[in-house]
Amino acid sequence: MNFFETQHEWVHVTWVKEGKEFRIYRNGELFATRSSAPENVYTEKGSYYIGRSDKFFAGQIAELSVWSVARTGAEIQKDVHRHLKGDELGLAYYWPLNEGTGDPVLDKGKNANHCKIYGATWQRVEVPIV
Repeated sequence: MNFFETQHEWVHVTWVKEGKEFRIYRNGELFATRSSAPENVYTEKGSYYIGRSDKFFAGQIAELSVWSVARTGAEIQKDVHRHLKGDELGLAYYWPLNEGTGDPVLDKGKNANHCKIYGATWQRVEVPIV
């Protein structure tokens, strides 16, 4: 199975790092696992980019959350089709990306780590989230 079935399909992607293992979930279902290399250590210093690696992501991102805990498949499945409140246990950062205009993107989680958008445009699109 291809990770993205079609170009016009909404997909809920979850990346979990627990210990020395990475788990990738697609729509709440485990898609792939792999061992992490020692160089895959992240610190709180520096800038991080969503939708960019060696090139920019050509698609739409509806929301983004970062958790301070490694979530289970059942926990991920519970939240696939709902907006978070921002006060969930273990939720570190939450950007619902619903401002509709301007900059910055507001973090609705407890840390208020607001972000800057580079090269993106706002669109109002229906997504399968309630």
